[in-house]
Amino acid sequence: MNTKETIAHFKLILPCERMILTGSTVLAMHGLTEAPNDLDIILVNASEQAQSVLKSLEEAAGYKRNPNYPMDMAIIKFEDKKIDFFLQKECKEKTLFDNGLNIEVSTVMSIVEAKKSYKRMKDMVQLRRMAMKICNIADVTHALDNYKV
Repeated sequence: MNTKETIAHFKLILPCERMILTGSTVLAMHGLTEAPNDLDIILVNASEQAQSVLKSLEEAAGYKRNPNYPMDMAIIKFEDKKIDFFLQKECKEKTLFDNGLNIEVSTVMSIVEAKKSYKRMKDMVQLRRMAMKICNIADVTHALDNYKV
């Protein structure tokens, strides 16, 4: 299944108030990162049924939870793709609606702010690489050196 089909599948089996695609998949959609190996999905006010399904899928996947990860998440494997589900009571994250995927997606700045807050080395490296794609030091130096006052 492609990403759109995967999202449609989980929208059917995981009742919730809102489902939001976030993380590196969204950044890759904007050309800021390489295509990731996983999906990150926020479920806002997931039903008890959805939580039960996720618990069963997580147990079946056999993932050993990192003790540093929050307990309000589930990590599953679906058709050779790792999916991280973040369960939240409310979501103040800014989102846009992607008609092609039929799902809300986090804004780039929301993802950047979240990654900064995690203070993980892998996130800092990814943020730096993204920044260098947008504006690297050589480009800035060249522009400043050639600026006419």
